[in-house]
Amino acid sequence: MAIYAAAAFVVTMIALSRMYLQAHWPSDVLAGLLFGTGVVSVFAFVIHDRPIAGSVGKMAAILGLVLAIVYPFHVRSSFDTAKIKYANQLQIQAMTTRIG
Repeated sequence: MAIYAAAAFVVTMIALSRMYLQAHWPSDVLAGLLFGTGVVSVFAFVIHDRPIAGSVGKMAAILGLVLAIVYPFHVRSSFDTAKIKYANQLQIQAMTTRIG
């Protein structure tokens, strides 16, 4: 069980660092964490022959709490910068024709 706790700690720290470094939107990190939790749940059921639904509920509650704390901070501190950073960039490239 300690290995699962250590892995969860590492994953949580990576997720928080991605938001802190503004490499991903908090909603993207939350979606990735929920997807990973689902995959781990399936593997736990297949390998250990038991569901871990109770842990998934606790994990979802923790992730929701983290999102509720981090997202308003992100919006208030750097949303405008991130919006510009992730905006579609229109690149125009001029081409010339050469006859002959």
